[in-house]
Amino acid sequence: MLALVVALQGCADDQTATPLPPGTDASTGTPSTGTPATLGGADTSVTGEGVSTGLEGSTSSSTAVDATSGSTTDGESSTGQELCEAPVAVVPCDGFGDAPTPLQAIGLDCPGGPDQAIALVSSTFQSADADAWQIGTQLGSHVDAMGMPTWGPTHGDQLLMISSGFIAPPDATGRVLMATLEQDANDNPDDKPLPAPMVPAPGSGGTPFMGCNGVADCSDSLWDQWLAGGSAANDLLWFQLRAEVPGGTHGFAFDLAFFSEEFPESVGTTFNDMFVVWSSSETYVGNLCFVDEQPCTVTALWPVPYEGVAPQLQDTGFGEHALGEGGGTGWFRLKGSAAPHEMLELTLALFDMGDDQLDTLVLLDGFGWDCQGCTPTPEDPCGVVEPR
Repeated sequence: MLALVVALQGCADDQTATPLPPGTDASTGTPSTGTPATLGGADTSVTGEGVSTGLEGSTSSSTAVDATSGSTTDGESSTGQELCEAPVAVVPCDGFGDAPTPLQAIGLDCPGGPDQAIALVSSTFQSADADAWQIGTQLGSHVDAMGMPTWGPTHGDQLLMISSGFIAPPDATGRVLMATLEQDANDNPDDKPLPAPMVPAPGSGGTPFMGCNGVADCSDSLWDQWLAGGSAANDLLWFQLRAEVPGGTHGFAFDLAFFSEEFPESVGTTFNDMFVVWSSSETYVGNLCFVDEQPCTVTALWPVPYEGVAPQLQDTGFGEHALGEGGGTGWFRLKGSAAPHEMLELTLALFDMGDDQLDTLVLLDGFGWDCQGCTPTPEDPCGVVEPR
């Protein structure tokens, strides 16, 4: 299977992503306790336009963790570099029975100080269709040999599901179970440009990641597929967040998995649902979700390990269906670069291209800061493998 090509290494001393089993805290690598936290802090409003929050970010810390030695100290390391002030472990606030916001479900905007939470300065979640996203404990009914859900949270008790179609509401245990998918388009808008500040045109000086203009796509990965799909996003769902990067911290990471009814029928065609992760950073501007210079689409992610009647797809809605096989990837850990103390803005969008019928769903969870960074270059695009 092709590996996602993204940008950044984590806080650990090694330079590869560590596999994360389901139900594991993405920050600590230990099984999550699922302990509910008391929600509070910011006012959140839910409207037909989506969920919007306006938050005062908290970024100061009395101590900082030395990412090399693991010791705590004030100020600088022995090498003179600023010590990483990112939380050692983000305390989740998405306990089952609570009512987390979409961003709280993936580890952001939880209550607590900077040593245990990732504060947001602002965020917006745009979906006119309330059934195009859900928060739940599991997608599908499959469990692994250890009895853990195959498509369960990687951090905390719940995860975020977003779709270019419809997602069934969770059952009494929080599971989202779908034997088949409804084939009608959802009520999110069609024929839309990409949300600002996304600019799909190539942003490099001719070589991806080199001579970038700071406005358009530094990876040069979006343009060809955007044109082939009609230069319009259908069933568009997107959200955006802004956060101040902690001192000594050079990136971020989160987990994702990609499912589509378009596997394998639409592979290599213009019907190519797309998931874009756009970074607006002092270190990099452009798409971060790409494979071999292609954006994250059914074509780029093919072949997938689970398709058709694979037991892992049971009750996900993406097993064998009337119009074809369907399929899904494994979990990926997507990483991006950042500059310490900057105001980082991330914009994520999922949409159909070329049609508004066959649907795609993305699971998201486990957002965290990464102490060490890796800004992509032509020589080192910072590829990573599946976390598990």
